[in-house]
Amino acid sequence: MRRREFIKALSALAALPLALRAEERPAYLKEYFGERKVKPCRRIKLVVPPVTDSGAQVPVKVEAELPVEQVKALWLFADQNPRPFILKSTFSPLNGEVYLYTRVKLAKSGRVRAVLELKDGTLLEKTAFVEVKKGGCG
Repeated sequence: MRRREFIKALSALAALPLALRAEERPAYLKEYFGERKVKPCRRIKLVVPPVTDSGAQVPVKVEAELPVEQVKALWLFADQNPRPFILKSTFSPLNGEVYLYTRVKLAKSGRVRAVLELKDGTLLEKTAFVEVKKGGCG
């Protein structure tokens, strides 16, 4: 194998995770947001425990480094739950900041997904994986 062929093959392998990430968007998001794209965002902080013994009460904290005036709603989903939708919370300037703390039930290990809907229609998300030792939805 020549050097150029090796570099070409290596760059194809590097692009593979991007292709897989595009496919891992859950189908249920279309039910809530239609054809609008949901973009990953570093300005959202989603804090969940990486491992939990029980999925019955998993703490979830969401914060965003965005002005509260720009945010219409925060949606929370659990990809592996029988019903992925957990909650929708709306914000107003009276909130002062985009912040939410709650406890959720998780059926099994999977991604927790926080989606911020901005007033201009933009959708931003942050995901985190939680390993659940014993499910909380049963």
